[in-house]
Amino acid sequence: MRFKRPFLLASLAALLFADTTTQSLPFTQSWTTTTLITANDDWSGVPGIVGYLGDYTGNSPTGVDPQTLLADYSSSTLVDVIANQNNPNTQTAGGVAEFDGITDPTIALNGSGTADAPHLLIKVATTGRTGIRVQYNVRDLDSTADNAIQRVALHYRVGDTGNFTNVSAAYVADATEASAATKVTAVDVTLPAAAENQPVVYLRIMTTNAAGNDEWVGIDDISVTGTASGPTNPTISGTASPGSVAQGQTFNLAATVAPGANPASASYTVTADLSAIGGSANTSVPLSSGLTYALNNVTVPLATTVGLKSIPLTVIDDQARTGTFNLPLTVTSANPTCNPTATISAIQGTGNQTTFLSQTHTVEGVVTALKSNGFFLQGASDNNTATSDALFVFTSSTPSAAPGDRLCLTGTVSEFPNASSAVPSDFGLTQLSGSPAFFSYRAPMSPPTAASISSKSSKACASSLRRSSPSPPPKPAASSTPSPRAPTAPSANPASKSPSTVPPLPPPAPRRLTTTPK
Repeated sequence: MRFKRPFLLASLAALLFADTTTQSLPFTQSWTTTTLITANDDWSGVPGIVGYLGDYTGNSPTGVDPQTLLADYSSSTLVDVIANQNNPNTQTAGGVAEFDGITDPTIALNGSGTADAPHLLIKVATTGRTGIRVQYNVRDLDSTADNAIQRVALHYRVGDTGNFTNVSAAYVADATEASAATKVTAVDVTLPAAAENQPVVYLRIMTTNAAGNDEWVGIDDISVTGTASGPTNPTISGTASPGSVAQGQTFNLAATVAPGANPASASYTVTADLSAIGGSANTSVPLSSGLTYALNNVTVPLATTVGLKSIPLTVIDDQARTGTFNLPLTVTSANPTCNPTATISAIQGTGNQTTFLSQTHTVEGVVTALKSNGFFLQGASDNNTATSDALFVFTSSTPSAAPGDRLCLTGTVSEFPNASSAVPSDFGLTQLSGSPAFFSYRAPMSPPTAASISSKSSKACASSLRRSSPSPPPKPAASSTPSPRAPTAPSANPASKSPSTVPPLPPPAPRRLTTTPK
């Protein structure tokens, strides 16, 4: 049984003792050149292939299906090869071995207590290729009476990191038989389309520690091919941040390029046609990093018409091949107007529950206080003490609005917590929910009065609660008229109907609400 080298990391070993250069297609390896490996654990003479011990656990399990082992064990286990062997029947150490002293030389795999999942890792590029075909022969090299069930699986991965994907069509349930070394199982599979036209694809051929005495399994006559496709153009995609921008404001443009193939693109020129927003039709977009290009702080002139715009992006590579993408951008008014469909006081109504339940409406108002999951919005007074002129706007997360903001807001009318109760005395918090959308605007709005803020105290702007009695309280005389940006908070005593001038919100805690609005 072989011992692990405790101080040599697998990733470092791969760099020192392997040729990890990506191999182009077609790729073959039949092991007929016996000088490729001359020392233990040294794969530096073998282009594109590295063997690993695969000792991924200290428990030494047996009979594990290699199709289920899809983690990247090559990044955490040791590079491994027993060099220059000539007798598979007497080589009892597990792992990966080179048998160059037999009639048909090959590399072979053998599971053991210190080689849980020995495997070969092959690194190829499939750029410009489709129909990636993987072929190899799985050979029984052990002619003793041992007859372990030696399973062999093929995995693949696109890119340098992440888990592998099993190729079920390549699975060999048992590659060996007793008392003979003649069994050969041919594997011939085509990889899924995800492996086509990729700069890096890894192939992994793996066995596992079998129950009983493991047998050496040769992995021979490896071939990876694909059908060459014609030249392909580079492609480009892009985003605008924000995707909706007001006249006179700025946005950032980002574009990502994907290379063309056959031959591969080596360099690019990226331009944007900004004529839709009054800019140049051939604006250069500088390289940001890698294959990302960026144009920041692009100004939308005030004279730009509002509406959805299309900004064409173009990439041209060093082969004069082109790709285009139409980037959408919505231009909004620098001073939008609000078209309310209902007033806040009408939505609140005079009953225990709103008559607008589940309807979508647009309202206008001033933000008076914030909560962690929404804010309170104070509307214009209707001079009716039986209705509240405020309600809660439920955003589910920290709102972007600020106290004093004048908003135009669209949302769904709801009651929290008990909108469906048939008990008339049940109380609900009238609110706008359903991911409400809003924007600030400058249009004047009738300021709320002290009476409208303090009236219907259990439904006031601070708490927006239902009244404890269906009958409206008498309307008190207003003592003052607060500023629209700092409306007067409701009285600290909900039973009091007399208006009073108190410091701005946040409001006192609601008396009847026992559950956080949501």
